[in-house]
Amino acid sequence: MRTCRSAPPPAAAILAIADVDEPPPRVFFGDRPLPLMRTEYARRIAEWEAWDDLSGKAFGRGARHRQPPRAGRSGTPIGAAGRRWAGLNVRVAGTRTA
Repeated sequence: MRTCRSAPPPAAAILAIADVDEPPPRVFFGDRPLPLMRTEYARRIAEWEAWDDLSGKAFGRGARHRQPPRAGRSGTPIGAAGRRWAGLNVRVAGTRTA
């Protein structure tokens, strides 16, 4: 591992990360970001858990009746960018809309 005694602390930290065999895809520097992200992700997880039952029903988990996809406004089936279930237009993650 390289040591750089004359480098300022942020540069030394970046060099230390660059020297590891598998560097992390993301890293926080300083004392403030990590506590903020812990709070934010705890809020997000709580929200996702609160809606988990309904989101599972959207794909048949625990749902008694599953509605088939319906046609869009033009009468043609909705493509990969979205699906209509229970009257809601749901955007599918990782797809683009026109």
